[in-house]
Amino acid sequence: MDIWITYIIKGLLLPPASLLLVAVLGCVLIVQGRKSGLMLLLSVLMTWYLLSTVIVAKALIKPLEAYPALQLAQVNAFNAQAIVVLGAGIRTYAPEYAQQVTVSHSTLERLHYAALLARKTHLPMLVVGGNVLGQKQPPEAEVMATTLAEDYGLNARWQETSSRNTAENARFSYALLEKQHITTVILVTHAMHMPRAAEAFSRSGFTVLPAPTGYIADDSENTIFDFIPSARAFLLSTSAIHEYVGGVWKLIGHYAKIS
Repeated sequence: MDIWITYIIKGLLLPPASLLLVAVLGCVLIVQGRKSGLMLLLSVLMTWYLLSTVIVAKALIKPLEAYPALQLAQVNAFNAQAIVVLGAGIRTYAPEYAQQVTVSHSTLERLHYAALLARKTHLPMLVVGGNVLGQKQPPEAEVMATTLAEDYGLNARWQETSSRNTAENARFSYALLEKQHITTVILVTHAMHMPRAAEAFSRSGFTVLPAPTGYIADDSENTIFDFIPSARAFLLSTSAIHEYVGGVWKLIGHYAKIS
């Protein structure tokens, strides 16, 4: 399926677009004099509120953050051959930087942790990420490599610059590293994204040691503020739903291939 169509479908399935579509349907039903329209609108408002609370965001994220933080003893026992770092977007408008393009906050978080692992293990790094929608901008991996070199003094030995999603991240990375006889890797991505990413890389042929970063759903006690809606909580809830939708999408694709 064309990547543009995939992203349009994904955008419509995720909040807020999906909630807005249901709200529009509710308004149409109200105009038609149907009581179900009011119920739909109330359901949208309640769902919007719940997704905007920290307590619901954490509840959605907690099952996704299934992999614990990596311990150095695990690294020593694993005998990894390389560190693979997945991109999470770039900033195409960054006038404070001379090149006008830099990594996003999420990508920087992954690079920061990968740099720590690289210094501890002295393993070579592969940075992964292409030009997702074909705009006139550098691929993510190229910008990631520049950030590692300029801000951390580290060299990314390989750049995978063609992939546009997690499945392609895995397939194209394997195609690149397998030629170097490298199939045992430490995989760096966000804790919320790790289950889907680790599964994709394992399915592609890698032996994977997950190295999650950017944990969110801690075990701290709830406070009154966790029930007050906020834009950040809504964004976190949407990110979690994105992972669930990605998992379902992968299953649909799998069964479509074997049917």
